[in-house]
Amino acid sequence: MSSRRLMIDGDVLRYEIGAVAMKKDVMFGETVLTPFPDYKVQNLVDDMIEKIVRRTDSDAYEVFLSGGTNYRSEIAITDPYKGTRASAKPYHWKTVDSILRRDYDAYIIHGAEADDALSIFGRQDPDNTIIASRDKDLRIVPCLHYSWKCGESQPEVPVHKVDELGWIEAKKYNSGGYKIIGCGLKFFYGQVLAGDSIDNYKGCPSCGPQTAANALSGCNTEEELWEATYWIYHKKLGPDEGLRRLLENARLAWLLDTAEVHQDDHNITISPLALWQPPAPIPIGFGGPVPASSTSDNSSS
Repeated sequence: MSSRRLMIDGDVLRYEIGAVAMKKDVMFGETVLTPFPDYKVQNLVDDMIEKIVRRTDSDAYEVFLSGGTNYRSEIAITDPYKGTRASAKPYHWKTVDSILRRDYDAYIIHGAEADDALSIFGRQDPDNTIIASRDKDLRIVPCLHYSWKCGESQPEVPVHKVDELGWIEAKKYNSGGYKIIGCGLKFFYGQVLAGDSIDNYKGCPSCGPQTAANALSGCNTEEELWEATYWIYHKKLGPDEGLRRLLENARLAWLLDTAEVHQDDHNITISPLALWQPPAPIPIGFGGPVPASSTSDNSSS
C-alpha cells in the first residue's frame, strides 16, 4: 500500500451515484424510473470508495463535500455563478450525502467549494497527494490525479501527475462542436477564454474552444498564457470591459492555492486571502493598471 494522501471528491459522488441509483422499466412503451432502496445505494457508495482506494493503491483516504456557501457568488457580476444549474438534485443525492457524512467522516467545506480544499491541500505535497475526481475543474491542480470510469464514453484515467503548465486542445464531439480538454495552467486559461456552461461564466465573446486552444497551446510560460488571453479579451471588448470580464472569469475559474483555513472537527471554513491576480503586468501598449484583488470588493474592476 502507498503512504500517499488520497482525497476523494464527494461532490461528484453525490450527483453521480444519486442519479444512477434508479431502476429502469418499460411500461406501455414508456421508460419508468424507480429509485433504488437505500441499502442498494449504500452498496454503490461502498463499492465505489473501495474501488477508488484499491485503484490508487492507497491505505487511507479522506472525503470532501461542499457545504453550500461559496465566495464566488459575491464576485460573479456578469451572470449568477452556476445560475444555469437545475435546482432539483438527483433523487438519491441526499442519501449519498448522508452515507458519506455518517460512514466516511466526510469533511464539509464552508465558504468555498470542496474543489478549493482539494486544490489547497493537493499543492502542499503534490508528489504524494492524489485527487480522485471526474471534475474537469480540478485538472488545473499540479499534483497526482485519478479518475474512475463512468459509462462507456468516460474511461478510467489511472493515477498520473499534472504538471503546472499542462496542455490544451480542442476535442470534437461526435455530434459536432468542440470542447476544450487538457490540464494545468493551459486548461485554466482555456476555461477563462472559452467559458464554462456548468459554472455559468461565459468566457470571452466569440471565443470558442478552438480559438482558445490555438491561442494557448504553443505558450511556454504562464506570462505568455496571460498575454495571449489578455490580447483576445482586449480585441473583443476593449481595454476596460475586456480587463473587467477577464478578471471576473479568471477569479471564478481559479481554484484557491492559498487561503485562511479553520477546522472544527469535520467542518472546514475556507476564506480566500486574495482573489486571482495576473502573473505579470499588462503588456506595454495595452494600457490600464490591473485592479487590486480584494475578497471584500464585490466588483472585479
